[in-house]
Amino acid sequence: MLFQELILSGIRNFAKLKKIDFSKGFNIIIGDNESGKSTIYDSILSVLFGSAYPNSKDLICEDQQECKAALTFKDKKGDTYRVIRDFSKDKANLFKLDSSKNFIIINKNKDMIDQLMISEIIGLKEDEYAYLFSLKYPIYTSSNGTYESANEETALLDEMPVVEKLEGLEGNVMEEQESESLDRIKNGEELAFKQKRLVTLKEALTKIDQLSKIEYKIDELQDKLSGAKKRLESLSIAEKESAQNINSLESLKTFAELPANINIDELIDTYEKKEIEKAKELDEVREELEHLKERRDLIPNKPVFQNPFLIAGVVLITASLFSVMSFNLTDIFQILFFVGFFGGAGSIAFGIFNDFQNSSKRKELGLKIDNINKQLNDKNTRYGKEDAQFQDILKKTSSSNAQELGLRYKKYQELLQQKEFLEEKKKRLLEGKEKEEIEGEFKQLQKEKAELDAKVQGYTGLSTDIYDIEAEIKKIEKEIRAYTGTGNKEKQTAASHKAHNIKADRHSDKTEAISWSILEKILGKDPHDLLPLIENKAKLYLQRLTLGRYSGLNINGGIYLTAKEKDKKAELDKLSKGMIDQVYLALHFALTSILSAKHPFPFLIDDPFLTFDPQREAIAVDILREMAKDNQVIFLSSHKSQKTGDNVIQL
Repeated sequence: MLFQELILSGIRNFAKLKKIDFSKGFNIIIGDNESGKSTIYDSILSVLFGSAYPNSKDLICEDQQECKAALTFKDKKGDTYRVIRDFSKDKANLFKLDSSKNFIIINKNKDMIDQLMISEIIGLKEDEYAYLFSLKYPIYTSSNGTYESANEETALLDEMPVVEKLEGLEGNVMEEQESESLDRIKNGEELAFKQKRLVTLKEALTKIDQLSKIEYKIDELQDKLSGAKKRLESLSIAEKESAQNINSLESLKTFAELPANINIDELIDTYEKKEIEKAKELDEVREELEHLKERRDLIPNKPVFQNPFLIAGVVLITASLFSVMSFNLTDIFQILFFVGFFGGAGSIAFGIFNDFQNSSKRKELGLKIDNINKQLNDKNTRYGKEDAQFQDILKKTSSSNAQELGLRYKKYQELLQQKEFLEEKKKRLLEGKEKEEIEGEFKQLQKEKAELDAKVQGYTGLSTDIYDIEAEIKKIEKEIRAYTGTGNKEKQTAASHKAHNIKADRHSDKTEAISWSILEKILGKDPHDLLPLIENKAKLYLQRLTLGRYSGLNINGGIYLTAKEKDKKAELDKLSKGMIDQVYLALHFALTSILSAKHPFPFLIDDPFLTFDPQREAIAVDILREMAKDNQVIFLSSHKSQKTGDNVIQL
């Protein structure tokens, strides 16, 4: 998860609209007291978890007309959400960023939004998130008065009811019961029975621990098996897709046989452009050819004897000769004869001349038409030679035209890209191994799990109520110690035991160093196997925070520190409040760094270092900067000396 933006309006210090942008890495928000740092802290958790966060109701200001907060963030899947909560009206809206970079509302039901946020989007409940990924003063229980001094124990006794004091100090009813129990234990057989029972219980406790470790290993193996199975399934799917891809490429293998320097897309583009130019040029030639043919067809093409001028001339001459031979013509008719005769001869001559001209024009146009036809044939021949390569490619690729060639080539390119993707996918899944090797590892994991499952069968019937067993062990050990020790000592310490038990009951929920129940909910399994890892990481942080004074830390069965110089154990309740804070901070850093690998959530911190001196505070802040390399850190501080970070905001 990554916080991107927080907007506040009408909340405590922020009566007017306030926008705060967050970045990856180390964000530091600096402000004086009462400037609104805690408001920002509470607002973020209230927007995320709604009424599940206890301080959400404190954000409502009666003198403000509206009391709203909006948080924009990315979830672990990379989806961007924006949650807007109106605390005064107890309403909420959930938005999601779509592909067009617009926020669209996906839910308006507050209860459903709370459920969605916890179960799907965030994945943690409020107490789980607050326990691991938020921190404010006081740090854990060290500043809450968990560890009382000897004087405080006396005061605790004073708080006990009078009857309980008398029963504890004078030993009325309780002493009588304990006396009866001691009498029974003093019997040798009873003592032997209890010692045997103690051994049995400790062996059971050991077996429970062994069973817990085996079950933890089974869970780890199951995770590995699930991962290997999913990996093999993905590999099989990739192989099947590769086989289909190869078959599809086989039908287009002719494209792979083409010369490498041929660019089909450019070739098609060039061909289509030439086709357009060629069609335009040929259309112009054909248009000119049709025009010449039309002109030629308009010229008469009949034989010369069908020429009207020739026919008219023959008729005139014939009529003139007939009139001369048939009639005795006088002067005037003789003149007409000559006019008709010579007129006919002239008409015949014009007819012959006209036919000659028409023949010449038709011949001229015929030559032009022949020339244009030759040009047309030459162009077609030239274009044919120019298109020879393209036509050859069409033939080789079994394509009937440029459009089909383009579609087939596009399909070929898509198949090549798919082939490359599938090969990369198989390479990523194989991780440098052969499939048979992965299958062998899968079978080996199955074998190991079967062996562990068989071991678990050996623990059938074993009680797994570890707390009841531990309580019975403590009870028997106490009874045995009471038998082997002095009765006077037992009487002297009765009251102090009573007081200690009351104090333990009063603070039993606060003195636990690590909340195993919360860790178990987060991990989904027993987290005690993480104890060595937690201790080792916490030691490293503690050495830095204590300037090397303490080198060891034990948190199993109580918290003990080992001083580097004296190599002597120190109990936590014997240390100063500031030292206790350093121990709990080291534990908190260790838990957060371990769990953040599985849950990369922002680390929200509100000025928790009030008991630290400047040097230790600087070390703590440096550790936060280191953690910010992997997780977003939002640090709220009143110390203006802290001015370095990936994003510095001044309130």
